[in-house]
Amino acid sequence: MKKILLFAGVSLMTQINAQVLESNNFDALTVGNLGTQGGFATSGGVATDYQIVSIDGAHGNSLQITGAAAATGTKYAFITSGLATPWTNRTAGNNVLKVQTEFYTGAQAGTGAGALRSLCYDAAFTPIAGIVYDYPTKTIKGYARLSLNGGAAANYVFTLGTQTYEANTWIPVSYTYDFATGTISWTYPGGTYYVKSGVSGTSTFAMLPNVNPDEHDFISGVATGNTIAHVSAVDSYSASAVSTDGLNLSAQSATLSKAEVSIYPNPTADFLTIKSSDKLKSVKIFDATGKKAADAKMNNNIVDVRNLTKGVYVLAIETDKDVQTLKFIKK
Repeated sequence: MKKILLFAGVSLMTQINAQVLESNNFDALTVGNLGTQGGFATSGGVATDYQIVSIDGAHGNSLQITGAAAATGTKYAFITSGLATPWTNRTAGNNVLKVQTEFYTGAQAGTGAGALRSLCYDAAFTPIAGIVYDYPTKTIKGYARLSLNGGAAANYVFTLGTQTYEANTWIPVSYTYDFATGTISWTYPGGTYYVKSGVSGTSTFAMLPNVNPDEHDFISGVATGNTIAHVSAVDSYSASAVSTDGLNLSAQSATLSKAEVSIYPNPTADFLTIKSSDKLKSVKIFDATGKKAADAKMNNNIVDVRNLTKGVYVLAIETDKDVQTLKFIKK
């Protein structure tokens, strides 16, 4: 039987006040190519990379994503109707976005370079928050956009304890974003962790409140040196507006792991600026189908996109440490 609740101990009040913005447990979808079933769309790879499969009886149908056996080629799956309208129409007082899902690690866990991600974006495809299963380390990590030590807003990865998950394992995960305060929390069987405005260790965080969620994506990402086509899966997905993030005394402050790459402005009509603490090596631009769209020219961390037609693209950014991909809109 499909799990109804991913975690025990969720307060009754939170459940009563919860308003589901979008969800899918994939059981009503037909086994085979995902295609546009359930209102989904995909970006990157080919149709057969996104499959509705039956992994075990306890989960019924699930969404399986086959990643690229290379250092580039990120795959995205998302519900096209998005979060914007239901979030705008949410019940008064439900100012916390809560995303729940289950990750399936797949047979290739512990190999290659890359991650399975659940991320929420704003209308400019700028990440808000997310949670990550890191393939090589077999750990769960947090993803957040914030300002560190007075700097410009950027994307950061946080360490959430040391628990590891082996191949072919289901992991229930969730995360929250508090619209009023910007506080972000992550929960998985290894515990609940959070990041909020204030001083933590040697870092000073300034969170970003009042950001409206627009889209949720499941992402199979790759990084420098990857040669493994990771086959992982997700299930029991829901995004809800709730009245509280449910943090209690057992929650722990998350440890900053690394800075992710950021781009701005987004959307753009002419140039993209790349912000990275690592040395930039090269950039490539791909269209929504995953095909190379242009030979990107970068000058002092600025990419010229004036020759692109209007639409949604993916910028693959190679640094001296890894490859990261970000969506952007050419207007």
